[in-house]
Amino acid sequence: MTNKKLTELSISKLQNYIKNKEISPVDILKEVIDLIQEKNKDINAVITMLYEDALKEAQKAEKDIIKGDYKGALHGIPIGVKDIINLKGTKTTSGSNLFLNNMSDYDAEVVCRLKSAGAIIIGKENMHSLAYGSSGSVSHFGPVKNPLNTNKMPGGSSSGSAASVALGLSYGSIGSDTGGSIRIPAACCGVVGMKPTFGLISRFGVVSLAPSLDTLGPITRTVKDNAIMLEAIAGHDKKDSFSINELQIGPYANFETGNLVGKTLGVPSNFYFEIMDTEFFDSFQKVLESLKENGIKIKNIEIPFMEEFNAAISIIFATEVYESLRKDLHETPEKIEKEIRNRVLEGAFVQGHEYLTMQRARKLAISVFSEILKSVDAIITPTLPTYPSDIGAEQIEINGKHTHIRNVYSRLVKGTNLTGFPSITVPKNKNKEGLFSAIQLIGLPFSEKELYSFAYMIEKL
Repeated sequence: MTNKKLTELSISKLQNYIKNKEISPVDILKEVIDLIQEKNKDINAVITMLYEDALKEAQKAEKDIIKGDYKGALHGIPIGVKDIINLKGTKTTSGSNLFLNNMSDYDAEVVCRLKSAGAIIIGKENMHSLAYGSSGSVSHFGPVKNPLNTNKMPGGSSSGSAASVALGLSYGSIGSDTGGSIRIPAACCGVVGMKPTFGLISRFGVVSLAPSLDTLGPITRTVKDNAIMLEAIAGHDKKDSFSINELQIGPYANFETGNLVGKTLGVPSNFYFEIMDTEFFDSFQKVLESLKENGIKIKNIEIPFMEEFNAAISIIFATEVYESLRKDLHETPEKIEKEIRNRVLEGAFVQGHEYLTMQRARKLAISVFSEILKSVDAIITPTLPTYPSDIGAEQIEINGKHTHIRNVYSRLVKGTNLTGFPSITVPKNKNKEGLFSAIQLIGLPFSEKELYSFAYMIEKL
């Protein structure tokens, strides 16, 4: 047994105690519930608590494990889900007044897979309204606060998911990432967030924002836990027209077996460092030096047209969001928060030929990144250009220059939403305010296992 509190343990550590019947899922759940009741009021991460249902599932898990029916690493583990994901018998609000009465009568496919793996859904988590924002400050239920420093933004839109995991209110969560919405809050809250290959995880039963960009993925405290969760939820689903029928996915959780000595990481020589806090840049350089000391080759690369690619995804994003919310925008505009409403309206002015041009830019981006990734094993960048801002701030100062927060937070991450390539963020180097800088790794489609290997090395440096 361990002297640590159960809520401080990782999934990978806890699973051994559960499997060996040293710790009961009921005891784990009760400790998590106690922590939610004590801490959630401070950060506003969980908006729907499922204590009674979760307790029944924990009791069932305990009985099954005693009988020898152990389902794997997630059996008996409390997991949260972002409130755009349907859970039978609960409301799916998307953090918005628009959907306050949206009762779900079925489980999303990702929930079904978590339950099949033995996971216990502990609650639904707060989020930036309609999943359309990178700060986590706008929600019908009030802003989520960063558990590392409650004066700071948690990042969005999967704000409650990242904050919940960071504070131990869940061992992992499923977030969504359309323009960085898993990786931004994960970086802000000091946890691990994976945006997998587009189509790797079913979105059946999930509220859609921008259909050609939306991606689900796991948020956890460790790289190993992230791989465990991805392994449970990845795979083809015929109910999702965007789901990829790829036979060679996973397994992910055995990534430690690979030898990385001699592998090459590409560092962009353009774009990624043009708007960058000096302290963040220094932290990134320290990580590169440590990687070289551990046998990793670092190669300078150039990724052309990044400004154009970011413009392309912004237009595609705006167009598809407007189409998704057009009916609601015109019939009940008062139910959409002003900040969100103004952003949604931007998509109304995009012309059809502009949208098609941006789709051609998307094809170019896929080609550019594919070619670069032939010469390196993965691309490494910072996840964010700076630390989280104060809650409520709209502008951020970086090296004496003021920029809108939304542009800064998504700048380095939304490129992989355009291409559909996988990317992961892992925290590193805590500063004096208790906040982390974070490292992003980008790979070819279905290279999640390799990305986990690099992320794990960075985590252990």
